[in-house]
Formats: sequence, structure tokens, C-alpha cells
Amino acid sequence: MSDDETKEEIELDLTSSDVVTKYKSAAEIVNKALHLVVSECKPKAKIVDICEKGDAFIREQAGSMYKNVKKKIERGVAFPTCISVNNTVCHFSPMGGDETVLEENDVVKIDMGCHIDGFIAVVAHTHVLHEGPVAGRAADVIAAANTAAEVALRLVRPGKKNKDVTDAIQKVAAAYDCKVVEGVLSHQLKQYVIDGNKVVLSVGNPETRVDDAEFEENEVYAVDIVMSTGDGKPKLLDEKQTTIYKRAVDKNYHLKMKASRFIFSEISQKFPIMPFSARALEEKRARLGLVECVNHDLLQPYPVLHEKPGDLVAHIKFTVLLMPNGSDRYPSSRPDFNSSAFFFREYSGKAGEQCDANIGDSTVPMLFLWLLNDCFEEYAMKRREEVKERDFTVEDALTAFFLQNMYAQLLPLAWFRFLQCPHMGELGEAFGTSAPGPHF
Repeated sequence: MSDDETKEEIELDLTSSDVVTKYKSAAEIVNKALHLVVSECKPKAKIVDICEKGDAFIREQAGSMYKNVKKKIERGVAFPTCISVNNTVCHFSPMGGDETVLEENDVVKIDMGCHIDGFIAVVAHTHVLHEGPVAGRAADVIAAANTAAEVALRLVRPGKKNKDVTDAIQKVAAAYDCKVVEGVLSHQLKQYVIDGNKVVLSVGNPETRVDDAEFEENEVYAVDIVMSTGDGKPKLLDEKQTTIYKRAVDKNYHLKMKASRFIFSEISQKFPIMPFSARALEEKRARLGLVECVNHDLLQPYPVLHEKPGDLVAHIKFTVLLMPNGSDRYPSSRPDFNSSAFFFREYSGKAGEQCDANIGDSTVPMLFLWLLNDCFEEYAMKRREEVKERDFTVEDALTAFFLQNMYAQLLPLAWFRFLQCPHMGELGEAFGTSAPGPHF
């Protein structure tokens, strides 16, 4: 390998400021697209129209970047906009003639991605078509997904292992009386690779096993969390609903049908690597040709899966850059937290039991101060440099986030319980002062 080739290889990770900039640019675009799609999600709005607007926005915004460079830079949609409602788990991005519309009180899951020069940023968000606070099981499942995402973010960092994240996600789900949806993987991202070999399994089961892996500095991951009020074992109900595919670049086969050859040639030219929607293809030929391509493994389908009617599913996804100074989440803006009834049961519910069980023998108080910047703003700003964050466990991260949200919603009760923690003396010693009180 020549020196130039070696230099190019090295610069394809986060040690290159140009690579970091491209990830951030892709994240900024997909975040704007997400806000656009959320604004379009209204009762009686056609899902296909919203999906098309999301994809068009990403193409337009990405296309306006890096126009005046010598070497052509590919950019655009990294994952087509999907809008999956209520018990539909994922990948619903219908064809142009579909008449499915949103309804009041729908739990809407939005999933999309953008890339700049193959550096991918993905996002998924759950939005409820309802004025005012979300309540009941919808609040539980959304809060479970948000909490699991926050806890996972604290564990996806150099030195931690993928099984640490898996354990934490399952504990969060149990605390909200929800289930982690089986088959969901968080993948390492690389240039033009949306499903890298290093993965995090959301829930362990005998049928799905992954290799143990340790997170390393300068890696990038798509953290993917899907929670359900049902049993977490979704089914494929109708293969005709599948519209998203990705070309399998390592597979070859001589297609028999003319329509199949035509469609595969179009795919190879327009979408050689990234997932795409069949809406972007010539529809009549697509319906005929895609089947043969899938049957011979030339295309990887992304099936539309469903939980049982009446179940609710929440989906949160984001991109994490493992930078030398910490793990950075993109898009950095976060959805509003949906309050769950479990935070209002004064420790009689499962979330309360989780906190009681962990706080007595946990080293969480020092981490607690790091995570509660809003609640301890003055002391955090003054003393942050003096406190060295210790290595913490899954239980520490889980407890800290439960406390963070209970503190925001039940200030007096949370503060009273925190004062009873046996490590309060250690906390005061770390800060060189008496423990700070809440800001009322």
C-alpha cells in the first residue's frame, strides 16, 4: 500500500476533522428533516406524502453542499423516510398510490437517514398526534424508549462492551412494564456502511446471537431502541407492504426476467449501496422485478413488521460518535420527555423499586452530580473540573437516569430520598462542601 493510500485510509475515521464535519452536516440535515416531518404529521395527512417530503428535503439540503469541489461527493438519503403507526414496528414507507392516513392519537414513529460522502447520520423519533401531555401506556412505552436511549448513550463509550448496553436496555424495559422488540440491532457505521459488523443486540434470545465486542475510540454507531407494550415479537403480515431494500453488493446472479434485469440495472446506477424506496423506481416494472431480485439475495428487504392490534410501539434512534473527549450524540437536540405513570407511584411501582434496589449499594452519587446539570447548575459549573468521573456500571447509569427524571418531576420526594443515600458523605467530600440543595 502506498503512502497516499495509507493516508486516505487513516482519514476515513474520526481522527479526520473533515470526516467529523461530514457526520455533523448529515446529522444537521436529518434533524431539520425530522422537524419538517413532525410538523407534517397531522390527522388525515397521507403517510406517503409525508415520506416523500422528508426524502425530498434531505436530497435538496444534501445536494446543496460540496457542489464546488474537484472530486464528486455522493450525498443524499441514507435511509428512506418511514412512518410507522401504533402497533406497526418499522419500515412503513408506502408506494405512491397508498391512501393510508394518520389519525388523532396515533403513536407515530419517524425513521430516516442522511449521508454526506457516505458518512451516515440516522434518527428515529416517536411523536403522538395529541394535544397536551401523553398519558397511559403510550407514555410508558415512549418514556421507556427515551430512557433506554439515554442510558445506552452513557454506556456506548470506549472500554464498555455491547452486552452492557443490552443488559441496560432490558432493565429499562422491565421498569416500565414494556418489552424490547426482538431482532433490533444497533450497528457500527462506516463510510457507505449502514450495517457494520460490530453490533449491539437490544434483547438476547437463543435464536439471535452476536459476537461480544468492545467499543473503541473513533468509532461511530447507530443506537436503535424499539420498545413495545406487547410481547416484543413482531410478525410480517403482508410481504406486499415491503418497499425498502438495499443492494447486496457481495451477491451475483444472472436474472431470468427482463423486468428484473431492468430494475436491477436501475438500482445499481441510482442506489448502489444505500437503502432505497421502491417509490423511486418505475412502479410497474418494480413490482415484477423486485421479487426475483429478493428471491436470489441480490436485494436485502426491510420488512414492515407488526405487533398485535392494540399494542403500542415506540422507536428512538440516534448516531453516536466516540470522540476522544466523550461520546457525542447526533442529532444533539432531543425530543420532549413523555412522563410515564411509573414516575408518579411514590416507589410502589417498578421504576421506584429499581431505584430503591440500586441506590443502596451503588456508586451513583458522583455520577448523579454529573448528569443533573440542570438541577445542580451552580455547583456543576463551579466544581465540575474538580470531580473525576469514576468508571460506572449498568446499574449506575440506569439509576442516574431514573433519578434525573424523577427529580425533575418530583423534586421534594426525590431530594428526600437522595439525602438518605449512604454515599452522601462521599459526595460532600468530592465537592469539598456540604451537598448542594435543589433549585426551587
